[in-house]
Amino acid sequence: GVEWQWALTLLAAMSHDVIEPNAISYNATLSAFEKCAQWEWALALLSTMFHALIKPTCISYNALISACEKCAEWQWALVLLAAMDNAVFAPNTISYSAAISACEKDAKWQWAIALLASLCQAVNEPNTVCYNAAISACERDAEWQQALALLTTMGWSGIEADAISYK
Repeated sequence: GVEWQWALTLLAAMSHDVIEPNAISYNATLSAFEKCAQWEWALALLSTMFHALIKPTCISYNALISACEKCAEWQWALVLLAAMDNAVFAPNTISYSAAISACEKDAKWQWAIALLASLCQAVNEPNTVCYNAAISACERDAEWQQALALLTTMGWSGIEADAISYK
Protein backbone atom coordinates (compact mmCIF):
# COMPACT_ATOMS: atom_id res chain seq x y z
CA GLY A 1 0.00 0.00 0.00
CA VAL A 2 0.89 3.57 -0.60
CA GLU A 3 -1.09 4.80 2.39
CA TRP A 4 2.08 5.41 4.37
CA GLN A 5 3.44 7.63 1.57
CA TRP A 6 0.28 9.74 1.64
CA ALA A 7 0.44 9.98 5.42
CA LEU A 8 4.06 11.12 5.29
CA THR A 9 3.24 13.67 2.58
CA LEU A 10 0.38 15.09 4.65
CA LEU A 11 2.57 15.30 7.73
CA ALA A 12 5.27 17.14 5.77
CA ALA A 13 2.68 19.49 4.29
CA MET A 14 1.51 20.42 7.78
CA SER A 15 4.97 21.80 8.56
CA HIS A 16 4.77 24.14 5.56
CA ASP A 17 1.27 25.36 6.40
CA VAL A 18 -0.03 27.05 9.51
CA ILE A 19 -0.93 23.74 11.11
CA GLU A 20 1.70 22.49 13.51
CA PRO A 21 2.11 18.73 13.61
CA ASN A 22 1.44 17.25 17.05
CA ALA A 23 1.56 13.81 18.66
CA ILE A 24 -1.80 12.91 17.12
CA SER A 25 -0.68 13.67 13.56
CA TYR A 26 2.60 11.85 14.11
CA ASN A 27 0.74 8.87 15.60
CA ALA A 28 -1.55 8.72 12.56
CA THR A 29 1.51 8.57 10.32
CA LEU A 30 3.15 5.94 12.55
CA SER A 31 -0.03 3.87 12.33
CA ALA A 32 0.08 4.09 8.53
CA PHE A 33 3.69 2.87 8.63
CA GLU A 34 2.67 0.05 10.95
CA LYS A 35 -0.17 -1.11 8.70
CA CYS A 36 2.21 -1.25 5.72
CA ALA A 37 5.05 -2.87 7.70
CA GLN A 38 7.36 0.09 7.17
CA TRP A 39 9.25 -0.26 10.45
CA GLU A 40 12.36 1.62 9.29
CA TRP A 41 10.30 4.65 8.27
CA ALA A 42 8.42 4.47 11.55
CA LEU A 43 11.68 4.41 13.50
CA ALA A 44 12.95 7.41 11.54
CA LEU A 45 9.71 9.25 12.28
CA LEU A 46 10.12 8.58 16.00
CA SER A 47 13.52 10.24 15.78
CA THR A 48 11.90 13.17 13.97
CA MET A 49 9.36 13.49 16.78
CA PHE A 50 12.16 13.84 19.33
CA HIS A 51 13.94 16.37 17.11
CA ALA A 52 10.70 18.39 16.81
CA LEU A 53 10.32 18.26 20.61
CA ILE A 54 7.06 16.33 20.30
CA LYS A 55 6.81 13.71 23.02
CA PRO A 56 5.88 10.27 21.75
CA THR A 57 2.95 8.61 23.48
CA CYS A 58 2.18 5.02 24.33
CA ILE A 59 0.28 4.91 21.02
CA SER A 60 3.44 6.04 19.19
CA TYR A 61 5.49 3.23 20.66
CA ASN A 62 2.75 0.63 20.19
CA ALA A 63 2.47 1.48 16.48
CA LEU A 64 6.23 1.25 16.09
CA ILE A 65 6.50 -2.05 17.99
CA SER A 66 3.66 -3.41 15.85
CA ALA A 67 5.49 -2.35 12.68
CA CYS A 68 8.55 -4.23 13.94
CA GLU A 69 6.37 -7.24 14.72
CA LYS A 70 5.09 -7.39 11.14
CA CYS A 71 8.68 -7.66 9.88
CA ALA A 72 9.95 -10.02 12.62
CA GLU A 73 12.26 -7.28 13.87
CA TRP A 74 12.10 -8.68 17.38
CA GLN A 75 15.32 -7.01 18.55
CA TRP A 76 13.96 -3.56 17.72
CA ALA A 77 10.64 -4.44 19.34
CA LEU A 78 12.50 -5.27 22.57
CA VAL A 79 14.56 -2.07 22.38
CA LEU A 80 11.41 0.00 21.96
CA LEU A 81 9.64 -1.84 24.78
CA ALA A 82 12.60 -1.06 27.05
CA ALA A 83 12.52 2.57 25.91
CA MET A 84 8.91 2.75 27.03
CA ASP A 85 9.97 1.69 30.51
CA ASN A 86 12.31 4.70 30.56
CA ALA A 87 9.60 7.08 29.32
CA VAL A 88 6.89 8.70 31.38
CA PHE A 89 4.48 5.84 30.60
CA ALA A 90 4.76 2.12 31.10
CA PRO A 91 4.15 -0.42 28.35
CA ASN A 92 0.61 -1.81 28.29
CA THR A 93 -0.81 -5.14 27.21
CA ILE A 94 -0.81 -4.00 23.56
CA SER A 95 2.89 -3.13 23.80
CA TYR A 96 3.77 -6.51 25.25
CA SER A 97 1.50 -8.37 22.84
CA ALA A 98 3.19 -6.81 19.81
CA ALA A 99 6.67 -7.50 21.23
CA ILE A 100 5.76 -11.12 22.04
CA SER A 101 4.38 -11.51 18.51
CA ALA A 102 7.62 -10.11 17.06
CA CYS A 103 9.53 -12.79 18.98
CA GLU A 104 7.06 -15.41 17.77
CA LYS A 105 7.72 -14.50 14.13
CA ASP A 106 11.38 -15.50 14.54
CA ALA A 107 10.77 -18.45 16.91
CA LYS A 108 12.39 -16.64 19.84
CA TRP A 109 10.34 -18.59 22.35
CA GLN A 110 12.62 -17.82 25.33
CA TRP A 111 12.14 -14.10 24.79
CA ALA A 112 8.40 -14.52 24.25
CA ILE A 113 8.06 -16.38 27.55
CA ALA A 114 10.25 -13.83 29.35
CA LEU A 115 8.08 -10.99 28.03
CA LEU A 116 4.93 -12.82 29.08
CA ALA A 117 6.41 -13.24 32.57
CA SER A 118 7.26 -9.52 32.67
CA LEU A 119 3.72 -8.70 31.65
CA CYS A 120 2.37 -10.91 34.43
CA GLN A 121 4.56 -9.08 36.97
CA ALA A 122 3.48 -5.67 35.72
CA VAL A 123 0.16 -4.07 36.52
CA ASN A 124 -1.15 -5.16 33.13
CA GLU A 125 -2.93 -8.45 32.70
CA PRO A 126 -1.92 -10.76 29.87
CA ASN A 127 -4.67 -11.80 27.49
CA THR A 128 -5.34 -14.66 25.11
CA VAL A 129 -3.46 -12.90 22.29
CA CYS A 130 -0.30 -12.61 24.42
CA TYR A 131 -0.43 -16.26 25.44
CA ASN A 132 -1.18 -17.40 21.89
CA ALA A 133 1.85 -15.53 20.53
CA ALA A 134 4.10 -17.12 23.17
CA ILE A 135 2.60 -20.57 22.48
CA SER A 136 3.17 -20.07 18.73
CA ALA A 137 6.79 -19.07 19.38
CA CYS A 138 7.28 -22.35 21.25
CA GLU A 139 5.54 -24.26 18.46
CA ARG A 140 7.80 -22.73 15.80
CA ASP A 141 10.84 -24.11 17.62
CA ALA A 142 9.25 -27.49 18.48
CA GLU A 143 9.14 -26.65 22.20
CA TRP A 144 5.85 -28.46 22.78
CA GLN A 145 6.48 -28.90 26.52
CA GLN A 146 6.78 -25.14 26.93
CA ALA A 147 3.67 -24.59 24.80
CA LEU A 148 1.73 -27.07 26.93
CA ALA A 149 2.94 -25.39 30.13
CA LEU A 150 1.73 -22.01 28.82
CA LEU A 151 -1.64 -23.48 27.89
CA THR A 152 -1.95 -24.90 31.41
CA THR A 153 -0.96 -21.56 32.95
CA MET A 154 -3.66 -19.86 30.87
CA GLY A 155 -6.27 -22.08 32.48
CA TRP A 156 -4.94 -21.52 35.98
CA SER A 157 -4.94 -17.76 35.36
CA GLY A 158 -8.55 -17.77 34.22
CA ILE A 159 -7.64 -16.71 30.68
CA GLU A 160 -9.83 -18.42 28.16
CA ALA A 161 -8.05 -20.37 25.45
CA ASP A 162 -9.39 -20.17 21.91
CA ALA A 163 -8.93 -22.18 18.71
CA ILE A 164 -5.55 -20.54 18.07
CA SER A 165 -4.33 -21.60 21.52
CA TYR A 166 -4.79 -25.24 20.56
CA LYS A 167 -3.37 -24.92 17.05
